[in-house]
Amino acid sequence: MLRALSRSRLWVVLGLGALLLLPSLWAQAQLTVGRQQEADAVKQVEAELQLKREQLHIHETRLNAELERMRLDVRVAEERVQLVKQRLNRLDPRAAAQVPGSAPPLTTEQRLEQLERKFDLVLKELTALRQQRSVARTAEKGFIPLDLQAKTNHKRRDSFQRGRYPGNTLASLPSGEQTFHGITFQVGEGVIQLGSTQLQDKPAQVTGIPVGKKFSKLHILHATGFFLGEQATPIGVYAVQYEDGTSLTIPIVYGMDVLDWWKYPANPEPTRGKVAWEGENEGARGFGATIRLYLTTWENPHPAKTVTSIDYASTMDTECAPFCVAITVEEP
Repeated sequence: MLRALSRSRLWVVLGLGALLLLPSLWAQAQLTVGRQQEADAVKQVEAELQLKREQLHIHETRLNAELERMRLDVRVAEERVQLVKQRLNRLDPRAAAQVPGSAPPLTTEQRLEQLERKFDLVLKELTALRQQRSVARTAEKGFIPLDLQAKTNHKRRDSFQRGRYPGNTLASLPSGEQTFHGITFQVGEGVIQLGSTQLQDKPAQVTGIPVGKKFSKLHILHATGFFLGEQATPIGVYAVQYEDGTSLTIPIVYGMDVLDWWKYPANPEPTRGKVAWEGENEGARGFGATIRLYLTTWENPHPAKTVTSIDYASTMDTECAPFCVAITVEEP
């Protein structure tokens, strides 16, 4: 009887132990399944990227072949023009006009113009393809530059701040894909310039900068025109608009995020932002100054939510006139 009781107690203990181990085993199984799903998703993305790279390579090879063919056509046409000119030089002008099959110079020039136009089209297509490959490589790194050009209202090569000082431009800033502090930006021909008490002809805000993505970080390349003596002064905001109708604001604080884009030798650096680029222009050089842009990085507290757009606004109550050159989002 005692042995029977001992066996019963043993089975009870073993049963309780199994019940206690079941949740742990279930959690371990779920974790294994989750890891396998993540690995499958990564493999799928890598396969898609590899397919896109192969397609771009094939397209580029085709365009390069077409470009070489066009160059050959141009060389052949030029040689024909030289032969026609040599023949015409040897002939009397009146006789040359009656030579059967001789091509008038105007027709030859038209042919050359047609070839040049085709040549330009191929070059433009090849440039567009290279830009697509550049964007694809950037996306692989997790950085996706936003296209601001539809919202820009000032050209980099035009003088800033009412054109008060000739040559006061951002022409020395390289265009296209640029990397600052390891972050890829797309620098276009235009910037978004906001107004201030000193710049009344520019808007107080520009809304609806398109995003349409989820991201973990927002990287902003920007600055402000005009100097402000008081540090830690708000001069504007970026308002992040989420798909669910909510929004968050990113303050732009003078002295912390940005400073005047004109930099004198004794000027400090921002306490929160970073100096991203330094250059020069004719207007600033006349006062012994250089120019610079600043980098602001914002951590998105809701990386799982889609951001539809960003609004950019100036407080309009200081002399500072904020301007934005480029924005890049970083995927989670």
